[in-house]
Amino acid sequence: MTNKINAWTDFQQFMDDCCQRLNVDPDVSGHGRWWRAMTYQVFVTDGKVKGQRVVMPGDPDNSVVLHALRGDTPDFSSTGRFKRMPLGGAFFDDADILEIEDWIRRGCPENPDPIPMA
Repeated sequence: MTNKINAWTDFQQFMDDCCQRLNVDPDVSGHGRWWRAMTYQVFVTDGKVKGQRVVMPGDPDNSVVLHALRGDTPDFSSTGRFKRMPLGGAFFDDADILEIEDWIRRGCPENPDPIPMA
């Protein structure tokens, strides 16, 4: 794991970069760039998209953003009420999803850890 995401701003940029690389426009998705629309505090406490809590810091298994990107629960399956994201594909690479999962597992830090002084 390369830890491309070490802070809230890293996560926001990572999401933008993935969408750009995949040539998908979240602004036409019905929920927009939710990662830009909510503050960090809202994101980690009760941030929701379409009524679904987006993330549970420290708990990737219960973080809807990962289920949406993987399409791995009934709500986000091909027959689910929301479908896998980004809608219609192309989809995030497994490695990109693992980067997000790792950041969530680390508790979604807002800022990178300071570099220890020698």
